[in-house]
Amino acid sequence: MLAASAAFVGLASLLPSAFAQAQAPAQKPQMVENCPGLVASNRPRATPAALRLALNADQVRFTYVGHSTFLIESPQLVRIATDYNDYVRSPILPDIVTMNHAHTSHFTDRPDPAIKYVLRGWGPTPDRPARHDITLKDVRVRNVPTNIRDWRGGTERHGNSIFIYEMANMCIAHLGHLHHTLNQQQLY
Repeated sequence: MLAASAAFVGLASLLPSAFAQAQAPAQKPQMVENCPGLVASNRPRATPAALRLALNADQVRFTYVGHSTFLIESPQLVRIATDYNDYVRSPILPDIVTMNHAHTSHFTDRPDPAIKYVLRGWGPTPDRPARHDITLKDVRVRNVPTNIRDWRGGTERHGNSIFIYEMANMCIAHLGHLHHTLNQQQLY
């Protein structure tokens, strides 16, 4: 037992030097931050979702609802559900829902009529992509149309969207089902 403990301590002492040798990849020139507040540079603030504490002006609450749905809450309690669907519903009625139609578990044709904004990531035709840019209290939600694969292995042009949520001096992007490399115009 003593030998096993010594081996574990010896192995554990090697790990920090292995991690110190790993370096972050160089930033690509086309990946320029255009949204306020780079979230990855800040330390994460964990708050158990069950406590429902009031948020500071620089905080956002994420709650995993299930499957692909997250509930995002702003400091002024604007509530957004991502990939809103008929399978998994938030216990709190969202003010805004975003959907993509890569799979039936990521959208619904029957959203609750009490939801203020239902934002579909696809437009009526490939030539008319979805265009959203709304503001509700302290939240702005906009989209960037993207393509998805169709069931025949081809491409459905403008069949989905990246949704961008701006709140609490942060810019949060939900990529949804991104099936292609973004071009320069989509990055800005």
